[in-house]
Amino acid sequence: MQCCGKFRENQKCAAQEALLDVLLNSPLESYESVERTIQTLIGKLCDGDAAADENYLPCTMLLRAMGRLRGHQMHHEFMRRLISILKSESPRGVLKDKKDAFLATSKTISLLPFDELKLHMLDLTTYLSSAIELPDPCPMVMSLIGDLFYKHSLFRKSLRYLDDFWLKFVDILARKDLHTKSRSICVATLNKMAQRENFSPYIVRTLKQLENAPSITVNQDPEHEELQENTLNLYYHLFKLIHKQVTQSRENRKQELDCQLSMMEKCLAGFSELMVAIVDEDTSDKIIIESAEHVGNILLELGIDEATKYLKSNLNLKWLLTSAAQRINSKEKNHNSSIVYSLHEALTLFTEEMPREHAQRPIPCTSLSWLKANVFKD
Repeated sequence: MQCCGKFRENQKCAAQEALLDVLLNSPLESYESVERTIQTLIGKLCDGDAAADENYLPCTMLLRAMGRLRGHQMHHEFMRRLISILKSESPRGVLKDKKDAFLATSKTISLLPFDELKLHMLDLTTYLSSAIELPDPCPMVMSLIGDLFYKHSLFRKSLRYLDDFWLKFVDILARKDLHTKSRSICVATLNKMAQRENFSPYIVRTLKQLENAPSITVNQDPEHEELQENTLNLYYHLFKLIHKQVTQSRENRKQELDCQLSMMEKCLAGFSELMVAIVDEDTSDKIIIESAEHVGNILLELGIDEATKYLKSNLNLKWLLTSAAQRINSKEKNHNSSIVYSLHEALTLFTEEMPREHAQRPIPCTSLSWLKANVFKD
């Protein structure tokens, strides 16, 4: 490993893979040697120092090797050094590509128990808070914040962390010159935050930020397509949160019901407007199927009558579901069976209950036949 700087990149990678293989597959009798080796390799992550040697294991490989260790004692030193790497301004060697450090940090966070992660929380959140406030925040910083909320209960349960980072993301979204990729990751991070029950206080303000979503999307562009997908997902998860509140209010006869129904109307209206703007016959399979899956689930949750009351009338729901079924048909079994199930059930609802004025295009028999033959044959 110490000599591989003299060799070609592929030889260096081969040496790294070989060392990782030795660490992962050494017998139990060699545990102490493995432990010492990993400790030495962690020590080579020189706290962001420019003298860091690029010829040792990348962070993500090192983390895989640490899977052999008992307990989390070395994970603390590893996390401390990772945070130093992220803070470094002139990365070299193993620090050359910070993406590796971001990925390793995300995975380490998910491995550490709640009480042990708290030891690093001040340093980690201080770094993330300052990094997210830069004029052009790094997309990997935004993704890491999303992983924190998605993977760890500390962030899921803490309104203090949620409030601080949510406000920062709202400020980022409000920037008119924000790059499409950064905007997409920002929306994806909000989506991860929205999948937690304590996100309820932020629903109305988040919907406000999404009002201009249809105007910032461009069809047939990969980065805009990613933004479209993330925005559709965010709308859907906001709907799920609101629908859960409505259900609980109806059961308990709470006075907040009217306000929650108003939020649902606004959420599904924005969701519909976005789909009207981005979905047509030339739209990619991915967006058609993603949109149809969400619509199918909304129809199943609310029923035809209530769903069509909230979803805009100029949104051709039946065509959307049918088109998605056809595209899945052409791709055979490449899609999750749960997606196909929601489409099948929603199409069945349309067949049995859909008002005539909404049924603008017939459901091809081939679509339903394929669904039944390939998914419901048992």
